[in-house]
Amino acid sequence: MIIDLIRFYNPDGLPTYGWVRSQDGIFICRSLELPWHNNVRKRSCIPGGRYEIMRRTREDGTFWNRNDAPCFLIRNVPDRDDILVHLGNYLRDTEGCIMFGETISHTFPAIWKSGHAMNRFAEYLAPLPPPHTINIYQYHPMIDGEVP
Repeated sequence: MIIDLIRFYNPDGLPTYGWVRSQDGIFICRSLELPWHNNVRKRSCIPGGRYEIMRRTREDGTFWNRNDAPCFLIRNVPDRDDILVHLGNYLRDTEGCIMFGETISHTFPAIWKSGHAMNRFAEYLAPLPPPHTINIYQYHPMIDGEVP
């Protein structure tokens, strides 16, 4: 299964917002990441690209995260390791990982209903056999025109 994460272009220093959709264009959730700072560990979102994404689980099959909340590992990110998709609401909740949510704050950098979005993402992928791929695109409406 291929998942797309389409990020909105933001000038340096602003948070990275996006939305997640299935390969057939079905909206799944929104995303929030750190701003782009040249892929610096713990300060930057990861570069756009094509990555393997997989459930992060314990030996008993439960999710490896606090409260057994859904958690996913993004593999083969250049110059980075342990990049996750996990619960979170604020930029302080991440050190370079991606957070999913249902809605975004319009007053300060935050994403809401993260648990609901993570559960929906996990339920979407559950019946589909691995491997799963996430394509991360940077979208600039003034340059790119239509969404990829």
